[in-house]
Amino acid sequence: MSSPSVRFLPRTATAAFALSTSKIYTYAQDVNGKLVEMVGSISGTTYSSDNYRGIKVSDMVLAKLFTPLAAAPYTVHSSSSNRRYVFYVDDSNLLRDVYYESDQWNIGNLSDQKCYCAPYSKLAAIPLVNPGGYHFITVYYQITGSKGDVKQVSLNNGTWAKGTPDLDDPPLFGTSLAVVPPEPGITSTSTSTSSTDKERLPVMFFQYNTLGLGSSQDEIEYSQWKIKDNSKSPSSHTGIAAVDDGSNFWCFYTSDDNSVQRVRVDKDGNLKQPQVVALDMNPMPMSPLAAVLVKDDSDDYVILFYLLHYAASDDVPTRTDLYASVLSKTLTADADTWSVSTRILLTS
Repeated sequence: MSSPSVRFLPRTATAAFALSTSKIYTYAQDVNGKLVEMVGSISGTTYSSDNYRGIKVSDMVLAKLFTPLAAAPYTVHSSSSNRRYVFYVDDSNLLRDVYYESDQWNIGNLSDQKCYCAPYSKLAAIPLVNPGGYHFITVYYQITGSKGDVKQVSLNNGTWAKGTPDLDDPPLFGTSLAVVPPEPGITSTSTSTSSTDKERLPVMFFQYNTLGLGSSQDEIEYSQWKIKDNSKSPSSHTGIAAVDDGSNFWCFYTSDDNSVQRVRVDKDGNLKQPQVVALDMNPMPMSPLAAVLVKDDSDDYVILFYLLHYAASDDVPTRTDLYASVLSKTLTADADTWSVSTRILLTS
């Protein structure tokens, strides 16, 4: 295992999405504050990510140190061109975007919406397609205030607009955020929301100020997923990541011993109680988590990204490294039966 080619900012935020088994994109911040894109692929249960680049655009407003990150793909309806969006926060806590299209990075215009985040805000983003075939992205962020409201802003047909819900149940200040598409079992139950809209609204996960794990579908309805074993409850300011396959969603978080826990909600809304993800080394305390789900002809794969204080190859305790572990199961296997690979050092 060789030393990494990128030196990451200690406790850098991470973000990831996947277009296929050969196009898995991960984002982080290096020690100089530059945003970095890493491109990975999976073969069998082996993940590799040696291709990386700094995100640089002329006149780009730089990200603040320890910026939160989110990322999502987007298809421009008028031209069918594909973009990779990365969302970050600048020194004034203004939410900004850059996107990759036609072999170059470009500055987006999200900053025109004047979305100011709380200094402790995390970010989450999700791509969806509406019934008209238009692709859009929704980005979530937390603002200052006594309720810790979570706001959203969406890109639709090339135009950004603010929207609801405002999540004020209340969440924890600085809660991690994760979001998946709607699916059976986790759609809204609000009587004020039409059945059609319930099927379209994303499901956003967060941590309550009581440290419980929660999710929201609209401005009225909230859920708290009851963890029966207190030793497996989320740690304070846990990282949260979520993936779904259209019938189930899996949410990942860390408990007090830094072990990664996995819960599942099925199509009937039933919660499968936490199971430990058997990593060969637990993430560093308060590590962010990112996850993507991809499939091939025979297997499902979840690639889980997390931070460790040092690379096991040289035991340098002053460095933070980014790792990936692959969870895999056959397409016909039980939804809770996953094997876990040995961790892989990114950009090694």
